[in-house]
Amino acid sequence: CSTTNCGQTYNTCYDLTNTAARCGACSGAACPATGVSNSAGGCALSRCTCQTGFGDCNSSRTDGCETDTRISATHCGACGTACPATQVCTSGTCGCPAGTTNCSGTCINTNTSATNCGGCGVVCASGAGTTSNVCTTGNCTPTCAAGFGDCDGLPNNGCETDTRTSVTHCGACGVVCSGGTPNCVSGVCSA
Repeated sequence: CSTTNCGQTYNTCYDLTNTAARCGACSGAACPATGVSNSAGGCALSRCTCQTGFGDCNSSRTDGCETDTRISATHCGACGTACPATQVCTSGTCGCPAGTTNCSGTCINTNTSATNCGGCGVVCASGAGTTSNVCTTGNCTPTCAAGFGDCDGLPNNGCETDTRTSVTHCGACGVVCSGGTPNCVSGVCSA
């Protein structure tokens, strides 16, 4: 016998790597019939075969092909292929859930993340003139401290202008001091 005799008195040999009735062992190793427990009814490399999208990930014949590899985050696409912590498995592929973006392997809601606002790595800056800078619907929204303003219209850098001393934004954004030698003191233009 070039295969396994299975201890029988007559000379009948079995290929335990590809025989559905004896898949990997001489006895107690029959694969479920096609359709039972998501089985494909065959044997390959001493393992029962599964229907497309399913796997025998716990290697137990009692429950057949128990894992739906199309949606399992711990067995995505194949047994043992786990998705990163924040990702989900859809159609056998790991990816970010709807409403999130993959930023360096982590799924982020770029509509609300102050460190990834509107896109990966876009930080809502804070600073001396900014009391808070939150991300709302993918846009940074700074709140300015008294005497400061977001005069360049770029919310990602917060409240960058000191309106107490700026001759181009004196007292408020867009108020330009003019005449001789313009000066802005405590938010009031003077010459």
